[in-house]
Parts: sequence; C-alpha cells; structure tokens
Amino acid sequence: MLVLSVFFGLVPVAGIFIAVVLFAAIVLGKESLGPWVLWSLMPGVLIDVLFLKRWVKNAYKMSIKVLGALYIFHSVCALGLFMGVPIGDVFLGILVGIYSARRLSSNTGNSTNPKVYFQKAAIFSAAVMVVVCILLTLWAIAGRVQSSTFQTPLVTVTFTPFLFGAVVFVGRAFLVLLQYWLTMRVAEVTFNLCD
Repeated sequence: MLVLSVFFGLVPVAGIFIAVVLFAAIVLGKESLGPWVLWSLMPGVLIDVLFLKRWVKNAYKMSIKVLGALYIFHSVCALGLFMGVPIGDVFLGILVGIYSARRLSSNTGNSTNPKVYFQKAAIFSAAVMVVVCILLTLWAIAGRVQSSTFQTPLVTVTFTPFLFGAVVFVGRAFLVLLQYWLTMRVAEVTFNLCD
C-alpha cells in the first residue's frame, strides 16, 4: 500500500510543482522563484488529500493506459532524480513486475494467461527503457561525450566514435534486456507467492 500511495501520490505533487516552477521561471524569471517553489506543492498535496485513498483502493482496477502514462511520468522523474543514470528506471521495472502479478492475482475469475500478461508488462517496461536509452544517447552526443577523455587514478579512457558506439550499444542493450528479464522474473515470483 505504501508503494502504491507513493506511486499515485507523487504525480500531482511533482507534476504541479514542475509545471508551476517552469512557468514561473519562464514568465517571471529565475530571481522570483522563491515563493513559487513552496506554494506550488500545496495544490498537489490537496489533490492527494482528496483523492489518494480512492486511487490506492482502485489501484488494481485502473485502466492500463492511465497506468502506462503514470509509468512514463515516473520514468522521466527517475531519470532526472538519478541525474541521467537509468537506475531508477530499472527499479520501476521491478515495480511493474510486482504490480502486474498482484493485479492479475487480485482479479479472481480472470482467465488471462499469466505468462502472456507478464510478457506484455515486460515489453512495455523494456520499450520505455529503449526510449530512455535513446534520449540518453542523444544527450551524450549533444554533450560531445564521444570525443572526450575520462581520467581516473588507474586508467585514462578516450572515447573515440567507435568506442563510444560500442559502449552505447552494449550498455543500452544490456539495460533493455535486464529491464525485460527483471520485470518478467519479479512478476513470476510475485504471482507464485500470491497464490
């Protein structure tokens, strides 16, 4: 219940906060952001007070399209929170596996094949990871990472275009496959524990 409360409750608070702060920064300028930052949290908290209990109660009956949109919102927030490292997105894939198993087990009388249902959830989670990886790659190209040098006390690495391409391809493929596998595996284990 706590995870569902955070999942649903964060959306109005963070969404309104981001919208108000961006609007205030664009229209009023960065200097006048101070009061807007605190006050922008209040409408989201009020929405949570009014609706969060109902959202959590109906969590396993919600439309898949609405849940998909919420997942994408959280994926963007996780990407920002972890400063461009898709660790938060991998964690969200684990949550998708748990949620899909609990949703399927809570809908008694449902004749859906669990394996097919979990595959759809894992494919969606992996597809969002593909988009995240593409955005991160474009961000790295725009930042000219492909021609930079990284130094550590032990090793110095210069990212030539070939090395950059190899690291991006192998790393991103690993992340997408990990996302799919984790979502599937967690869903299967959770579903078996629910029975």
